[in-house]
Amino acid sequence: MEGLSSISKPLMRHLADQQIKTGEEATSPFSQACRVEGQVVTETFAGNSKAHYGFVQNQLYSLVTNFNLSSP
Repeated sequence: MEGLSSISKPLMRHLADQQIKTGEEATSPFSQACRVEGQVVTETFAGNSKAHYGFVQNQLYSLVTNFNLSSP
């Protein structure tokens, strides 16, 4: 199970960072000015919605069930 948790963390981070809608908005978005290579840019951050958790669970379920465990 630890491997599945490790796979799910970057998926969850990607969904929140990109504010991807999977049935509902990401939660608590906020913007922050950051200096990148000498220029000030505005980055937006957000938390995961309940729909993100369901999306990642379904993706990992599909991954696991599609493994072919039969020998050649």
